[in-house]
Amino acid sequence: MDKTMMRRFGQLQRLTANHPIDDLLTSDSKRPGSLFTGKRIVLRDEDYDRLLAEMRLTSPHVRHHRHLPHPPNSQVLRPQVVTKSSWKVSEHVSVSVLKPNNVIKYRKDGKSHYAMIRQIYIIQNPTGGHEARFLANPIEDIFFKDRTSPSKHFRYIVHLLKCVIGQTKDTAIFISPAQVSVVAAYRLLPNNTFGIAEGGIVLRPCDKRSQYADL
Repeated sequence: MDKTMMRRFGQLQRLTANHPIDDLLTSDSKRPGSLFTGKRIVLRDEDYDRLLAEMRLTSPHVRHHRHLPHPPNSQVLRPQVVTKSSWKVSEHVSVSVLKPNNVIKYRKDGKSHYAMIRQIYIIQNPTGGHEARFLANPIEDIFFKDRTSPSKHFRYIVHLLKCVIGQTKDTAIFISPAQVSVVAAYRLLPNNTFGIAEGGIVLRPCDKRSQYADL
């Protein structure tokens, strides 16, 4: 027992050498103007793993918080996050976890994609700062998926109106605010509409400029 306790104490010393325990527990929320204020939660394991994988795309050396001991000066992704109900992405674009601003158009790998925001988190990034991440369900654009459906001609008319017919997926992804282009007006579709068994949605990306684009 004594050896186990000493080993755990040594691991804790290494863990807190670069991240003082007082900072981990209290200081972030007491700093004036800190983003890390509000309701704190611990990410579920599956969401933590998604976030870690996303961050490793740009920072391969980010470490899992459970992979102890951490080497000196290592970059560790903490599982504690703060939840927010809304977030201002830019001067004219704000997103939220509820209607009407919870469906977004975003860019990834040079292409446009769509998603429905489920949660807005403020995370402690491994370099010591704070930043927002959106947990969302991707929306697949199915306009060209079914060319045999009786609704294909009507769906083409909807496409000419700059609307997107899609299907919300059960999978989850993390999106950075920097990726978000605009929010989208949308309506959820009844099951089996346009040949979509469930999760159907029709949306139209819009922002302050696009409101006047067709006038």
